[in-house]
Amino acid sequence: MAQKKRSTTSRAKVVVNDSKNHGSWLQSRWTTILIVIVVAVMGVITLVLTRAMIAEGPVKGIASKCLDNAGAKVVDSNKIQLYRCNGTVAQEWSIPGDGTIRVQGYCLDVKGASKAQETVAQLYHCNGTVAQKWTINQDGSIVNPNSGLCLDDKYAKTDNGNQIWMWKCNGTAAQKWTTPNATEAQNNSKTYSYAAQP
Repeated sequence: MAQKKRSTTSRAKVVVNDSKNHGSWLQSRWTTILIVIVVAVMGVITLVLTRAMIAEGPVKGIASKCLDNAGAKVVDSNKIQLYRCNGTVAQEWSIPGDGTIRVQGYCLDVKGASKAQETVAQLYHCNGTVAQKWTINQDGSIVNPNSGLCLDDKYAKTDNGNQIWMWKCNGTAAQKWTTPNATEAQNNSKTYSYAAQP
């Protein structure tokens, strides 16, 4: 009789232990699901914030004409010019918040990273150099911090195809630019893909 009692007690203990393990397993599973949900939500928030920082659209200058990648050619050293605004990809600039100003996946660049006046602005594959860093000021000037010079419409001419170059900042109309803002970027549903560069 005593032997049977011990056996029953032993079986009861086993059942209790299984119940505890089952509860622990459920708790672990719900914790995992909760972590996955939180990570997914944070990922969406990060994506929204990142898109909001990318301003996209035309950069307008003197005579309400646009900063333009000549012929929409995606090659190193291509001319950056003033041209009538026409809504083409050659005038669809993006400002991703990393100091660069981009069009068609390439960067606005000071030729040779020169600090000299009259150095042309050009298109060049994005490479993270000081030649491609810009500061956009509230007065409309776009400055290359490496040289301290402003993006300038050469001799303030308003002809289509006029060269854009670097000049001492002077507050003239040739150096006043209107760039796309964050509000436009938030409302912009277009997606741009940038080709990987060496």
